[in-house]
Amino acid sequence: MLHIQLISQEKILLKAEAGEVLLPTTMGQLGILPGHRALIAELVPGEVELKSGMGGTLLNSFLVTGGVVEVKEGDEVLILAHAAEPAEAIREERAKEAMERAQKIMREEGFKDDVKGAEAAAALERSLARLRVARKHRSRHGTSSSNVSQ
Repeated sequence: MLHIQLISQEKILLKAEAGEVLLPTTMGQLGILPGHRALIAELVPGEVELKSGMGGTLLNSFLVTGGVVEVKEGDEVLILAHAAEPAEAIREERAKEAMERAQKIMREEGFKDDVKGAEAAAALERSLARLRVARKHRSRHGTSSSNVSQ
């Protein structure tokens, strides 16, 4: 079993055991199983999934907005996220609004100011990841976006 900790800048969000963890990294989706070699990888906005085993039952799902994962000897997985939230806590409507705000800033300011453009692009990437996770979670559980709690 993997011993997993998910920590955001605000708090420890999760201490759990799982047979597999899937992570969004700069290299693509990374799957970690017990006995994995030690590594450090950069996280990108996306979904972290804890499963009972390889291809097994989903135990838990979180959105992360970036960060770092460290896999240590002894099957320890430390996920240090810039920000994270449980998939079921994501409100699709708020994610859509954030995406629209970022798109508006990119249209209006993105090419005039490199910093604002980069910030808007990063906000857009986070909001798109939030939408993907919210929609995936909704389809798994058959809930409407109005039933997804914040």
